[in-house]
Amino acid sequence: MSWKEHFDRGVKAFRSSNLEEALTHFTRAVESGGNHVNLYDSRAAVLERLGRSKDALKDAKATIDADPARWQGYARASRLFLELHKYAPAITMADMALERLKNGDARRAEGIVAIKRKAETAHAALAQREQARRAATFYHFGKLPVEIITSIFLLHADAHPSGSIMLSHVCQHWRGIALNTPALWSTLILSRHPRKKALLWHSRTGGMIRELIVRHGVSGTGMPPFKCLRVFKTSSSEMTVEHLLEPLDVHEQEQLIIGLEEVMLQDCPTRALVSQTMPALRHLEIRSVTTFDWNAAATHITSLRTLIVHESNYPLGGVLTLLRANSMLEVVSFMAEPGKAHLFASGADVDLTGFPLPCLRSLEIGNFDVWSDLFFVVISAPSLESLKLTALRSRQDAVLHKLKMDGIPHLRELRIQKCSVSPTTILRTLQHADALETLELSHMGDVSVGARMGGDINVIIEALADGPQGGDASLLCPSLQHLNVSNSPDVKTGPLIRLVKAHLAGDNKSAESQAPQSQTSGEDGKPKIKPLQSLIMDGCPLIDSETLPWFRSKVPLLSCAYMSKKAAGYKR
Repeated sequence: MSWKEHFDRGVKAFRSSNLEEALTHFTRAVESGGNHVNLYDSRAAVLERLGRSKDALKDAKATIDADPARWQGYARASRLFLELHKYAPAITMADMALERLKNGDARRAEGIVAIKRKAETAHAALAQREQARRAATFYHFGKLPVEIITSIFLLHADAHPSGSIMLSHVCQHWRGIALNTPALWSTLILSRHPRKKALLWHSRTGGMIRELIVRHGVSGTGMPPFKCLRVFKTSSSEMTVEHLLEPLDVHEQEQLIIGLEEVMLQDCPTRALVSQTMPALRHLEIRSVTTFDWNAAATHITSLRTLIVHESNYPLGGVLTLLRANSMLEVVSFMAEPGKAHLFASGADVDLTGFPLPCLRSLEIGNFDVWSDLFFVVISAPSLESLKLTALRSRQDAVLHKLKMDGIPHLRELRIQKCSVSPTTILRTLQHADALETLELSHMGDVSVGARMGGDINVIIEALADGPQGGDASLLCPSLQHLNVSNSPDVKTGPLIRLVKAHLAGDNKSAESQAPQSQTSGEDGKPKIKPLQSLIMDGCPLIDSETLPWFRSKVPLLSCAYMSKKAAGYKR
């Protein structure tokens, strides 16, 4: 049977309201090769009557494709879109149907116009409901000017390295702003898929990447040029300063070196770093570098504020030369490799003339032998606020005496770990440290780490509680708020209790005073006594466990772990 015969039978069944039979015949007509416009339009009419609007819409589209000049397919599509609550397409289809109607066909035009009006009314109502829903659930942030949103985004990105990625994943609005703010992508961290990420960040910033952080194992092959870097930190020997310079011409290399403000190199060669003048470099960090040319660095680097060198070589003459060349240093940290000897040249080869570092606020020295003694003999730091001494193998009495003689009026933090020093020397130093807020005396008297005191650490704690002459008026370190005596095996409970009470009593007296005073000083101009905020006494076996509830009630932060899990395992 031909498609025309199926079509005729379908029309007959449709007129008899036998819709299922009509649909069967029309479908067979299509399967028999029929593609006439009337066939698709008729089957669309049957499907519409059966309530199968989506299927009817497909046949309406086929009707339009078969003869785009006829109005019937557009009119039916408009009506079907209205039933499916797709109001914008319904309006569009109605307009296209009206364009194809003859001028004299007013009755049919009225029907299509009526469909269009219904769609427009429903569309307006839907838009109003959506607006009310948005107003109820709000989005006040979206009403802010883009400039303010951008400033907020930049503040977040400065505090969180991956902040730009997080912001771009919140919503479409935020993503649009983030992707159109080049400064938001100025920090690049390379770890996984480094080349792909570098090219993407380079595109988003227009080549204006300011900070580059490279994780271990990342290769510099195929990277875009980094011409505008201000900060470069790398832990990969396959992407060093040399790799940054390779793709650049001579002028671009010079501009990059001149513009660098902060550099951190770990397990990397430092040749390129010390071969050219770097006038803008303020922060230099070297870690796990076997050989560092201190003298060459002193020639080309003279504006440092922070110098951190851990696990490298430390020729005393070169170290002092670099420090002399950077008199504005504020932070210095030298941590040698544990157990490694650090030889120094004879006095004839090293200039041991003393010199000041007037701006030095923080100094950290660790894991040295006699090297550190000579170091402290040469330098003076009148503005020192933080001092940390760790695992220095010679006795530190002379070092503390030298610091005391230089003056430590601004010292707020003193940390002595695994060092040999007498309690008397520490007390004499503390008598000149009225501003001290943090004191750490850990592993003191612990023979297993070579920290011999030559006295009783409890003498220091008693003096902090009573003062050298006794009484509140002479209380040592009245501003002390944080004390750490962990892993000092001779520490006893009684002196610590008296210390906590002394600071509580002193604080109460200051609060009861009726005389107008500043918040930081008492009637005599000395610092006010402050209560302890933290007390750490881990690994102190003589502490009475029954006193811990009392300590916790008086000190906000308390830690008293008698031994580590590893030590407890050995004991079992």
